[in-house]
Amino acid sequence: MYKIKGNILVLPITGHGKSNLTLTNFRCHMAITGKPVQKNGKTHWEVEDFDFKLKASRLYVKLENLFNGDKALGDNMNKFLNDNWEILLQEMQPAFEDNLAAAFKEITNRVFLKTPIDTIIPA
Repeated sequence: MYKIKGNILVLPITGHGKSNLTLTNFRCHMAITGKPVQKNGKTHWEVEDFDFKLKASRLYVKLENLFNGDKALGDNMNKFLNDNWEILLQEMQPAFEDNLAAAFKEITNRVFLKTPIDTIIPA
């Protein structure tokens, strides 16, 4: 689900509804830094930083219900977004990377803070 009101590149855009963003040949690089912490007499690992970088060869965009459901305007905007996918991805990539890094950091900490490190990586 998306909700947008503002400008994309130089064009005004409004809408809310279902969206589909598809990245092809998606690759990512993740780097995690953390520290050992003691919990219940066992060593766990706490993630301090989670760096996430992505690359893709193409972005496909489909936003439904643009411009209050005006099909002609919505179709033209979706075409414009897909024709200019490289610029769009460049603009959105930092937010994608930051949000995915934060989500993965939270998930990783849930696992590592509940499970002793020697269970995850046996000696």
